Amino acid sequence: MLEDAVELNIRHATVNFVFNEMIAYKSERNKKTSYAYKYQGKTYWFRKYVIHSYDRQLKALKESNTVVSAILLLGWRDDLTNLIYPSGREKGHFSYAWNTSNASARRQLQASLAFLSERYASSSAKNGRIVNWIVGNEVNNYTTYNYAGNKTLQQHAQIYANAFRMTYNTVTSVYSNARVYISLDHLWNTNTVKGSFASRKMLDAFAAAISRQGRIQWNLAYHPYSSPLTEPKFWENKNHQVTQSLTTPVINMGNIGLLTSYIRNTYGSNTRIILSEQGFTSVQHFTKNVEKEQSAAIVYSYYLTEADDMIDSFIMNRHIDHKVEIAQGLNLGLWTSTKQTATEWADKKKDSWNVFKYMDTNQSPNVADAYLSEIGAQSWSQLVPGYSAALYSKTSLVTVPMNIGASYKKTGSIPSKWSKYGAVSKQKKSGKVLRAVHDKNRNRNSLWGFSQSFSKKLSFESNPRFCTTLKVAGATGSQAVVKLRFYSGKKILESTGLVPVNKKVKLSVSLQNWAYRNAVTKIQILLAPASGSWKKNAYLDITNTVQSR
Repeated sequence: MLEDAVELNIRHATVNFVFNEMIAYKSERNKKTSYAYKYQGKTYWFRKYVIHSYDRQLKALKESNTVVSAILLLGWRDDLTNLIYPSGREKGHFSYAWNTSNASARRQLQASLAFLSERYASSSAKNGRIVNWIVGNEVNNYTTYNYAGNKTLQQHAQIYANAFRMTYNTVTSVYSNARVYISLDHLWNTNTVKGSFASRKMLDAFAAAISRQGRIQWNLAYHPYSSPLTEPKFWENKNHQVTQSLTTPVINMGNIGLLTSYIRNTYGSNTRIILSEQGFTSVQHFTKNVEKEQSAAIVYSYYLTEADDMIDSFIMNRHIDHKVEIAQGLNLGLWTSTKQTATEWADKKKDSWNVFKYMDTNQSPNVADAYLSEIGAQSWSQLVPGYSAALYSKTSLVTVPMNIGASYKKTGSIPSKWSKYGAVSKQKKSGKVLRAVHDKNRNRNSLWGFSQSFSKKLSFESNPRFCTTLKVAGATGSQAVVKLRFYSGKKILESTGLVPVNKKVKLSVSLQNWAYRNAVTKIQILLAPASGSWKKNAYLDITNTVQSR
């Protein structure tokens, strides 16, 4: 659903890089199935199909100007236990502490980091770019996410600091501006989760361990979840775990300023913070719909973080409801998930999808103000220190109507260099007709169609209408949704309409009142189902993509 993420205008994303999935098995150490990579005089092998899946994600994210934060994880694999810290070699944990003391294990870990750095952080970055590197996940919860056996806080912090320093040295040798982060959960002064340390204690112990061996610049990837997790209305503090003192058991969005002031005052403003994972449920007690509360929590949280100059990004978990989390009473996605699949498979957009799309655009106040009543407030300035509507207009997004069925006359040209986009299995041309065939293996809600970027900016100044004739076939319903998107750099104009299926349709969109019409850099013609799904070999035909007065 990367196309959906692009439509949501995301600017930050996290991607999991799992070493035990990347590293080739002994039987796969050949050039047909794996990439050979020489590091310190030895050849290491990485599985092509895994790396290609990373390429696909990172290329799409790079194209949409998204900053990628890589989460570096090591899970269990029987033939890779030497990479796990010796006292942590026990099955049943989500991820493990790294074995940096053994020379062979260290070289394999370094080779993995160097391979990723050269592929995704070098000057060309043709396969996509990683800017931020997060070492592990919620490492204060050591039993689940950074298992090294039963260790004291200082021992655990030192084991982790060794892995962190190795990561820092490796990735910054390729890209000097890379930022490296420690990942912590929201349990600031409490360790009510068995087998964990309070995140504040872990943070300070880690910082001390780093300083003892020579100062390097570290940063914080924090997860300010609600307490309890099943309560989207973090502002109500129902279990009294959130206070406005540094002795607070929990730091979440209800008191996030405590975290940022603590980091600034203790470690300096150059120690940057990203909120790399947080989410709010849209269903409580497995049946109660709280979509409005979820939307209010998302936009309120975004406003708080954007107003805080210590926080660089706000990254939601999840895009789509996940089955494991649903079973725990957590429906955290912007989409619901179908019941037929094992993990997540987008079914329907929630109320929060629209909020997430528009909350950082010039349309932000129009969308956000509707949720003040959910919070019990009259204005955002009442809730957010330093609130200004202009602060949240990160993307210029204009919506205009689509004219369907009207004739048009060509008075200007558009290059015919359209490329397939999204859930398209193949593209072919017959005469003047260009066809995109739907990929039946993709989610039915994944956008698909055509896209074209212009090396020389296209002007709609004297010919302000975009016109085309198209035909949609293979929708299970009688109509399909057509979306036209026009870009001028990061400025976007959108138009959406319903068209009948199995019939040629003329349509046009006027750019007359768009301030950026004289410098169009990209146009997309995309489809989504109005209802139902797509049949086998569904297709979109376009002809006569032209300009008109």
